[in-house]
Amino acid sequence: MLKGKKEIQIIEYVPDSVKKAGVRLTEAGDVQSVLFSAQKLIVALARTIISMNPKDGELVYQAISSYSALYPLISDDQEFRFKADVDFKIRDYILSTRTGELAPAIGYLFAQEQLNKPFVVDFASLLTDESAKGAAPDLIVSSPTGEWSFIESKGSKDMRNKGKLRDALCQSENAATLMDYTAQDFYGVFVSIPKADADYPAAIHYTCTLHEGERSVNDNRPLIYKHYASWFMLLGFQEIAERLANGEPMMMKKPKKKTAIKKQAYYVLDTKDSLFFKTIQGWDKQFKRAQFGIAEEVFAFLNGQEEAQLILPPLQQVQKQGNKYDLFADGTAIFYK
Repeated sequence: MLKGKKEIQIIEYVPDSVKKAGVRLTEAGDVQSVLFSAQKLIVALARTIISMNPKDGELVYQAISSYSALYPLISDDQEFRFKADVDFKIRDYILSTRTGELAPAIGYLFAQEQLNKPFVVDFASLLTDESAKGAAPDLIVSSPTGEWSFIESKGSKDMRNKGKLRDALCQSENAATLMDYTAQDFYGVFVSIPKADADYPAAIHYTCTLHEGERSVNDNRPLIYKHYASWFMLLGFQEIAERLANGEPMMMKKPKKKTAIKKQAYYVLDTKDSLFFKTIQGWDKQFKRAQFGIAEEVFAFLNGQEEAQLILPPLQQVQKQGNKYDLFADGTAIFYK
């Protein structure tokens, strides 16, 4: 089941070894290993789906469907794997689709916790040309100061796949031709999720190229608003999600309940209207008594207060694996009773 802490390797490659035919993949440093809590990954999965159009409440049903299909397929091991008998539980072509849905979710957490770019939106949601969406990468990710990166993620059960990694990088680089915004760099990501009986671990394989043209800092507030729209839609605040997705302040009253983590205050949100969590709590007990919060400074920023500073938790604190709460790099949180 998709529970507990899940371990996954991170392997970086020299970009020329990815792009050039007939050249072996060359690693660009030591292999690292990270832990993601299952709850974080579940929320990231739902948010990447909802971020395709944060104003469309029906995407919550797709998020529920995706997670409900994946829930019985993941191994109980700490290493992130599919169960050994997964091929007997689901047809392979559907499994391939599900692996592809996991890849952007893992890319989401990779951007937040490894690249230190906490704001993540679906690239296609910013396009005005519908015909360009097929060539667009998965995600735009941003630092608080407006430096953007483009990320395309591919997924498979393969140990490594140079072709998919190259395709991901090329699709990410192609994003520079699709919109007027500028990127700091382009990431191609290939997520390998093996079966439990495979002799290789799950891994995030990635490479990165720098933008070679003139770069500038983008207007970040509309993107930041759109990023948080997926959070509020997931928690059942549809009107607020729609306002944020339109680039407008959310105009929300301060919640009455507040808690603190490492001297930073968080408002605790009422999620009784969250279709996603009301549905999955029927089979997933790890969310049975969970509560959700947002940093006080982030709340003020989203309410349009000009003087509000977007103060986010330190990355080291976000990466720490605890039992009482999970923090996201964007100042949102899950609390466990």
